[in-house]
Amino acid sequence: ASAVYGSDAISGVINFILKKKVDETTIDLRVGDTQHGGGSSQRLTITSGWSHDRFDSVFSLELYHVEPLWDYQRSFTDSRKDSPDPDVVASPVFVRTDVYGDYLDPGKATCDALSHLDQGTVVYTSRPGYAADGGPGYFCGSYNDVGYGTLENGRKMANFYGTATYKLTDNASLFADLQLTTSHQESYNSSLQWQNSYQLNGDSTPVPFFNQATGQIEQWQRKYFTLEENGGLDPGLIRNIDNAFSLNTGVKGTFGDSDWAYEALFGHSQNSLESKEPALVSAKAQALYLGPALGIDPDSGYTIYNAPISNLYTPLTVAQFRSITQDSIDNDFSRAENWSITVNNTDVFSLPAGPVGFAAVAEYGNQYYGLKPDPLSLDGTYYGLHNTGAVGSRDHTGAGAEFSAPIFSKLTLTGAGRYDRYEYSDNSSSKFTYALGLEFRPIDSLLARGSYSPGFRAPDLTYLYSGLSGSSSGGVDYYLCRRDEPGSAPDFVDDC
Repeated sequence: ASAVYGSDAISGVINFILKKKVDETTIDLRVGDTQHGGGSSQRLTITSGWSHDRFDSVFSLELYHVEPLWDYQRSFTDSRKDSPDPDVVASPVFVRTDVYGDYLDPGKATCDALSHLDQGTVVYTSRPGYAADGGPGYFCGSYNDVGYGTLENGRKMANFYGTATYKLTDNASLFADLQLTTSHQESYNSSLQWQNSYQLNGDSTPVPFFNQATGQIEQWQRKYFTLEENGGLDPGLIRNIDNAFSLNTGVKGTFGDSDWAYEALFGHSQNSLESKEPALVSAKAQALYLGPALGIDPDSGYTIYNAPISNLYTPLTVAQFRSITQDSIDNDFSRAENWSITVNNTDVFSLPAGPVGFAAVAEYGNQYYGLKPDPLSLDGTYYGLHNTGAVGSRDHTGAGAEFSAPIFSKLTLTGAGRYDRYEYSDNSSSKFTYALGLEFRPIDSLLARGSYSPGFRAPDLTYLYSGLSGSSSGGVDYYLCRRDEPGSAPDFVDDC
């Protein structure tokens, strides 16, 4: 496809404009619902137009609203027990482990005191093989955490489309196509979580600590925070506000009474996105649960905290939860402008088997991409949330041609060639691509086609300008294990 449409059109959208003028106004209202609740929708479309003398216009307005469909609204996605695995394990809500990650039993009474959380679904349960003796590791968990997600996101959207033409002469017309879109989408991925950590090189890395209150090395984890702590589902929603604008305008027609058609086009499109995502500030959660750091334990090398166990097993109030969380807000913007001239003729000259068709294009464009995330999402401030930024632009020039020539009445030769050049920062890249093909139609109802074409894909602005990213993950450092515990092979992993 790059030989005909350029590298940026390896995939794309075809826009069919079926109406050039409208003599009436059409109003269409559709209302939908689901059999088992959730996901109801309403769509209102108004289409109209106006014509006078040489001027014709068509416009359409669409308003769309759909309610979210939640996992808990379906019996097959509302609980981990819906899994076909008979040994499915609950999600840990409150977990306390030793230095090796083995669960420290909170006791049934502790979990019973928390059983009202998440709409009464927190229970005293276990995970096989997670105790220090190899038996089940006990914790306070819930099977219903998976119900707090959206199978279908909620959305409010408005679209406007308008097209207008003005006939300058019998052979030339001005045209303009305009599209405006605003979309407000709400989704719920999963509840926020936290594990004791410290900020190191821009990454919130979970590490054990020496608990002065218990005299041992521990790790604390909130796999997720409950609905009651979060103040319901609404504060946990991810909200995306997307505004898009597109304009194509120019002049098109034919050169006199000839079969040569032309189109001179200017196109501008832009998109802005504001994304609000709840995030947990690692340092604030660390201070709330563990208190201040009290130095380094000389035996283990871990940071000392004096953290009573009750700190972990006491649910947060909504105010406490708000004190350790905030919205991470990203503001992204992209823009593209393009100038192009095309000419075509389906009958340049005739061969014995039929007319030869030809088309040519020359274009210039500029693109800008600005991915501007919350700075705190770049340096490890948030637990489990890492982002990346990208800001840059590039220029593009291209020229190409294609033809279709009938060799025989049943055999047609097609060909295309195109040159593209991209300039970005202090760099540039260019490429010429071509395509050759044959079409064989032995009978009217049968067509066989074959083609050969090299292609290329110019790197987009994300590849060119993306900054560093990160992730929150854990694993065994085999190098340090072998270095610090050389005598622990072959099962050194458990000893490190």
